[in-house]
Amino acid sequence: MSIIERKNKIILGTAQFGMNYGINNLKGKIPQNEINNILEYSYINGIRSLDTAEAYGTSINEIGEFHRLNPSHKFKIYSKLNPNQINDNFLRNLSSGLKKLSVDSYEGYMIHDFIKFKKTPELALNLFEAKKMGLIKKVGISLYSNEDIKDVINKFDFDFIQLPFNLLDNSFQRKNIIKDSNIEIHIRSIFLQGLFFMPSSLIPEKLKPLCKHITMLEEFAYKNNSTVEEIAIKYPFSKNYIDKIIFGVDNLIQLKRNIKIIDKPNSISYKKIDSIRVLEKELLNPSNW
Repeated sequence: MSIIERKNKIILGTAQFGMNYGINNLKGKIPQNEINNILEYSYINGIRSLDTAEAYGTSINEIGEFHRLNPSHKFKIYSKLNPNQINDNFLRNLSSGLKKLSVDSYEGYMIHDFIKFKKTPELALNLFEAKKMGLIKKVGISLYSNEDIKDVINKFDFDFIQLPFNLLDNSFQRKNIIKDSNIEIHIRSIFLQGLFFMPSSLIPEKLKPLCKHITMLEEFAYKNNSTVEEIAIKYPFSKNYIDKIIFGVDNLIQLKRNIKIIDKPNSISYKKIDSIRVLEKELLNPSNW
């Protein structure tokens, strides 16, 4: 896979732009000047897509401010339905979001809450109607469990799904569900919200069962003359059944480091990572933390 192809797979996550996000985030929301630097560097280095949501604090406002200041550097936007805006004003709220972002349409728009969707499946009708109107190019849904993924793939006609995938929530957990699907696969949480980089002494007691796996990852990285950060980024790129890879950064330095990793050819075999089996699967979902 060429560098350009790898860059085309990336969607930069922006939760940190509008709120405190991640278990290992000690600095909180990113300042606007740093956001502008991150977006500028991303754009000129071939990353042209962003993942955001109304629920991400002021994230869409920060992105919109960058677009207004840099009209020639506009990103493709993937966003998510705000559960509090499911009403008769849906299309008005959708248009309002586009105005805030200073873009004409969403590249992709997702249902954020599968449980709510199952109770009110007509939510998708609103999104497909907006797609017909040209406000949305692709309609998707954000999921967590394999059961939900299988349910959606078999029963619904979404353009894409977004799901967690990382060194622990890995090919062993996910491959058989998604590898033969005809739906576009977007993956998130490649750093497990920064848990991979926390000192073991700071990992909350509830998550201690994951420590043995994180230690194994550190040993694997060391034996391969690499780092956990590098293998966390490279691992999903090694899977041809993954179409888009979402990750966020806390600052410009981190972004530059990640892009440098992405630009390097992969020379590591990930069969050992593929074989990791986390029995406490509920701990792989940050909403349970």
